[in-house]
Amino acid sequence: MTKRTVKAPALILEFLVKEFQLGSATKGRKLIKHGSVQINERLALRADESLLVGDTVQTIKKSVRE
Repeated sequence: MTKRTVKAPALILEFLVKEFQLGSATKGRKLIKHGSVQINERLALRADESLLVGDTVQTIKKSVRE
């Protein structure tokens, strides 16, 4: 699990690509689609969700059996 705090308003997809160094938006969309991204401890459902300063974003590693 990796956790980051938002320092400037952004969309979740942009934030994931930049802060988690994913390399492409497709990788960010896949993380969101598979339920591996949380915003303030709630599941991120859409790539166009807005983030505010102070929000926490974390990626969670899901097991294959889930």
